[in-house]
Amino acid sequence: DLLFFITGEDGSLILPPRRIGQVSIPANALTSRLVDMTWSGSEFAVAWVEAVSEPEDPDPEKSRINVLRISRDGSDIAQPFHISSEFLLHTPDIEWSGSAYGLSWLESPHESPVMQIKSWFALVGCGPPED
Repeated sequence: DLLFFITGEDGSLILPPRRIGQVSIPANALTSRLVDMTWSGSEFAVAWVEAVSEPEDPDPEKSRINVLRISRDGSDIAQPFHISSEFLLHTPDIEWSGSAYGLSWLESPHESPVMQIKSWFALVGCGPPED
């Protein structure tokens, strides 16, 4: 489970843990870095990898990257959105540019005897909600 919580500088719990998603390691994962988070100054954005298995699909396992925006009080700002691929997605990196979130990740084929990695980048979501 992927839990979200906030602590104070002294380690005291400000916002109790709550489950925001399931992190699962794809069978052919090339990395163990499966989660990233950033702060915009008014909200958090969390990106994580989830293995996706489909019984009717001969491909043993696919993965997707989920992105969730969370307010400073811990509530979801919007429904999470997903980036899916026919290949393994891994090593998500999410950053705040000052006006939008940038998300990058690596993608590699399952069956390739030679490691071929593509790096992708996308601007995701929108800016923080107006107060």
